[in-house]
Amino acid sequence: MNRFASFFKEHRNKIFATGFASLGVLIYLLHYLMVEIMSNWNYFRGMRTPDMILAIFSFAFCLFVYMTILVCNIRNDGAAYQGILMFVFYITFGIVFDFFTGAIFATYNVIATGSTGLILSYSSLLFSVGQVVVGILLYIYTTRYMQGFSVEWKRIRLLAILFSVFVGLGWLYYLAITISAAALAGSSEMLWLPFTSITFSEVMIAISIIFTLERLRRY
Repeated sequence: MNRFASFFKEHRNKIFATGFASLGVLIYLLHYLMVEIMSNWNYFRGMRTPDMILAIFSFAFCLFVYMTILVCNIRNDGAAYQGILMFVFYITFGIVFDFFTGAIFATYNVIATGSTGLILSYSSLLFSVGQVVVGILLYIYTTRYMQGFSVEWKRIRLLAILFSVFVGLGWLYYLAITISAAALAGSSEMLWLPFTSITFSEVMIAISIIFTLERLRRY
């Protein structure tokens, strides 16, 4: 028991980083497997060619980012920094893109019905803004730290935790909406959707990043 406790204490950052990254990859692949099954294996093939190319590229790029974080943690490779930066950029850019295209506001207008819907929608909007602000700061400070500049480690740790919190709150919003929709429809079959969503896989990767940065910390 003492040997196990000693091993866990010495390698806990790698264990948690690898464990959460593995969950992120599995959930991400499970999501696409489920949508393919539900569409009778016609999810990608049913799109117009330009949309299909973009969707396949997005799938492959995100999977590459996830796998970079996972494999680099398994190998104790400092290249995990690149995976972290790509993930933070991917999440942040996606939200900013939705802001500029108006897609994010269109979603809120559809969902925001009644006082509860408005509260949930505007809360989610704040979570998205938080992800963008914290994501940009985390990207800048992590880049400078990786390049050898003097950056206070506590600041990077705090930003990584805040980033994962905002990603997690975004998923909780999706969970709350799904529960509400399931209650209105009188069906519990929808409740598994949040747990096989891309957002949930992002939560796992965001948590993995916290422990990955701890593993890569310079003493």
